[in-house]
Amino acid sequence: MNEMSPLQLVLSIFIAVVSGACSAFLIHFLNRKRNREENLRSAQIRAYTDYVGTASRMALAKRRKDEESYSKELVQYNDSKARICMCAPSDVIRAMIEFHKSGANLEEEFSIMNFDRLCREIRRTLGADSTGLLHTSQVLFDLVPGALGYQYRTEWGFGPED
Repeated sequence: MNEMSPLQLVLSIFIAVVSGACSAFLIHFLNRKRNREENLRSAQIRAYTDYVGTASRMALAKRRKDEESYSKELVQYNDSKARICMCAPSDVIRAMIEFHKSGANLEEEFSIMNFDRLCREIRRTLGADSTGLLHTSQVLFDLVPGALGYQYRTEWGFGPED
């Protein structure tokens, strides 16, 4: 039987320890990176959800001429807007800037179209497909739930078969 020399034994132990340490470091590094990405994604989703929800509530308050509700929502709106500026990709920030340049009022068609582009960009960065969606803003700002129901059923092929 072939016996190992003391140098071969030490060398094989050293190689095993170094490869184990390298593996542990690599696993730790990759886990940290994944956790950072998950935390960023979570912060983005919260900021996007707060922004869209607040914009919707502000649009409704403005249509109802409810200044008190509008003022309350303005604080959260600005907070979510700041969080988007901190954690969103540049394409989302550009779309948000265009929405604000158009007045960010959701009363004029140009502003609504820019908000729709912002929503599509948010969906794209989150990995959701927006290609089949038409006028997301109609769904978000429909004052009478179900008023556009027939249009949705016919455009998207939902509803009873004839």
